[in-house]
Amino acid sequence: MSSLEHLQTLTGHRDRVWSVAWSPNGEMLASCSGDKTVRIWEKRKDLEPSSSGQQQWHCTAVLEEGHTRTVRACSWSPSGRYLATASFDATTSIWEHQGGVWEQ
Repeated sequence: MSSLEHLQTLTGHRDRVWSVAWSPNGEMLASCSGDKTVRIWEKRKDLEPSSSGQQQWHCTAVLEEGHTRTVRACSWSPSGRYLATASFDATTSIWEHQGGVWEQ
């Protein structure tokens, strides 16, 4: 039987995290929260894995303009260029990743 190993805890949201979604290529992770934000996390390319072999992840973007209430869900497009987010404010936002910048 295989086992799971805890690699890293990602911190930064100021409220409960409701959902996470891996980008199609596995290089980014989106998390959405009750703090009305979406955070984009990426592997640090400039750091070697830690002595325990852990990848180093860091927040590269905070999407905070799209919703006025809890962001409940997030999902990547198959290409990884777009991210859809859904909120308790009765809206869905589509974000586009263009050259390292996220635009709504």
